[in-house]
Amino acid sequence: MKNLTKVHTWCFASGLDGYVSNQSVEILQVCDAVRVTSKQSSSTPGIKRNLSVQANTDYILSVKGYSNRVNAFVWVMDKNTSQRLIPCYCYLGCQPCWKSYKFNTGCATNIDFGVLFTSPKIGDFMVLSEFELVRCDNNTCHPTTTVATTHPTCATPVKNTISTSSCS
Repeated sequence: MKNLTKVHTWCFASGLDGYVSNQSVEILQVCDAVRVTSKQSSSTPGIKRNLSVQANTDYILSVKGYSNRVNAFVWVMDKNTSQRLIPCYCYLGCQPCWKSYKFNTGCATNIDFGVLFTSPKIGDFMVLSEFELVRCDNNTCHPTTTVATTHPTCATPVKNTISTSSCS
């Protein structure tokens, strides 16, 4: 992949390193991953981290993990304005796989990112093993090892993902 610069990579086998709960969740270390379990049945509980970024720049956020229901979504927000930078619901599947989405920072220079639940039930869980954030330099952002697809709930996916139709 040329013209991509890794900005942040994290494997939960090494701990949390700045990842914190969003609202009421339980975060447990399980082998080389974390299990995030919702302790509330409203709003958007989950896990997040804060990072400085370049304004008006394309980035790709990738998350390796899965959830027990199709309600855990990849999330990025401008920390200063609270505007979502991935405005759609880009859900994790029910099998371990990578989910990657390209977004533009607009005026943001500081973002919160992570995975949140929508319409949570108490006890919903996700298991996350890795995060990666890459910057697309020179306005070129075309990963060569992935195939662009159209996801029914997201306009700018980057990688093929496992179907979520087998989820409960």
